[in-house]
Amino acid sequence: MPETSGNSLSEAGIACRDSFAELAVQLADVQNAVLALLDLFSALAEHIAAQGEGSDPVDEADRAARTLLTALPATSGEAYGRALSATRAALQEIAQEARSLKAYASLTRLTAASLRVDVLEAYVAEVQQIAETVHANAQSLNECVEVINKERAPAMESQRAAQTGLHDMLEDLGPARAASADLAAEDRAFRTDLGRRVDRLARGGRTEISALISMVQFADQFAQRLEHIETILGSDVDRNATAPLAGALESALVADAEAICSAAVGALNRLGNLARRSALVEGDALATSPLGRLLQARREALECVQRCNHATAASLSTAAAAARQISEAIAGAQRQFDALRASAASVSIAATNALLLPGRTGEARMPLSVLAKAVQESSAAFRDKTAAASLSIGGLSDSFDAAVIIALEEGLAGFDASVQLSSVRIGAADESQRKIGSLLSEIGLALTELDRAARDSRTAMGDVLRRLRTLRKNAAPRPVEPSDPQPLEQFIAIYTMAREREVHAALTGIALTEPEPAADEIEFF
Repeated sequence: MPETSGNSLSEAGIACRDSFAELAVQLADVQNAVLALLDLFSALAEHIAAQGEGSDPVDEADRAARTLLTALPATSGEAYGRALSATRAALQEIAQEARSLKAYASLTRLTAASLRVDVLEAYVAEVQQIAETVHANAQSLNECVEVINKERAPAMESQRAAQTGLHDMLEDLGPARAASADLAAEDRAFRTDLGRRVDRLARGGRTEISALISMVQFADQFAQRLEHIETILGSDVDRNATAPLAGALESALVADAEAICSAAVGALNRLGNLARRSALVEGDALATSPLGRLLQARREALECVQRCNHATAASLSTAAAAARQISEAIAGAQRQFDALRASAASVSIAATNALLLPGRTGEARMPLSVLAKAVQESSAAFRDKTAAASLSIGGLSDSFDAAVIIALEEGLAGFDASVQLSSVRIGAADESQRKIGSLLSEIGLALTELDRAARDSRTAMGDVLRRLRTLRKNAAPRPVEPSDPQPLEQFIAIYTMAREREVHAALTGIALTEPEPAADEIEFF
């Protein structure tokens, strides 16, 4: 059996061990690069999932604008015009009737004064006061009506300007809204595909890193097993007994090393392919991706809404303010009408009182009859005209009643809130795209680092394989069995790996205790 010197074996083994140690360092760099890449993949996947949900802000702005447009009263003004004319006419006739009644009362008062009839004088004074009150209330109500009419014109003008602006906005928003709706489906598909690719790459990275972990662990095992071989060769046991065992252990070590190296080479090659596949989206291409195009469409839609809001904000605010003023003026007119109706009702009471006075006035009977007839006629006229005014005054609130005011204010607030929310969400989408771009950039840097580490590891792997070939050439030939296996039992205690026990048992036929778990059987977390 040709002999191999202990020194020759030691030099080749040490060189191989050192190469393995260097390879372990390089592979640790690869592991770190892969782990960093996996962290970035995870962050990207989470961000894609989190940012892909939510309603379309363009739709929300469109709905808010349509709601506001519905709240803006659309009227031709014909109903209001008829109500205004009828109210003016009724109030004019009431005022004229009050003046006529006051004139009758004034004439009768002169007669009552000449006759010196106290009852007649008191009644005339009462009628005169009632007529003045009716006239004053009619004038006050007419002033309220004119305030309403004055406020209504600018309110309607502002309203029309706001309606025109909103219609223009909805027309301009149409193409952007359609583009947003179409791109939303592409965006969802893009995010889903990107998420799936990231998941596949992450699974591939985790799989390959397991092979690299085994390689790093084997580098430490290699040094230990080599020390055990050198311990056996350097022992006092007969060389004829130790050489076959050392040769068998060394051959097994070389075979195991070549196998683990082959697996690591495959892992490194696959990691290289992984790096090439990991170019998910080029930085410049992100803006033209469905994600970027959707964001641009929504940004254009928001700009359209903001332009409209800026252009119509003054009109909308003026319309809302004028509507509130009209509503307040209408409420004031209603109070004045109630006062007018009450004063007109006093005329009816005075007419009833006139029926009770003739028998007690003596000489004043004739002038009282004339006045009583005038009071009765005025009472009937006031009753008819206040009834007509009651109907026509209700028409003055056309398109500006309380419910319309509330709907207008709520619609305006909702539209403003929608514009603000859309702005916030577009800003968030901008930030989301920047975040995705940043993550993709970081992934690119991580891939560059992985590629560098993998190249260095392949170089170190080549050195290891050359050293292994040298070690194999220097390995001692292994006979079928040692001349005397009994002295080799003492070496069983130095074995720390199942593979060594397996080789020893196969060579010597000596039964060994239950071996420790092999390296590839250990679970790593």
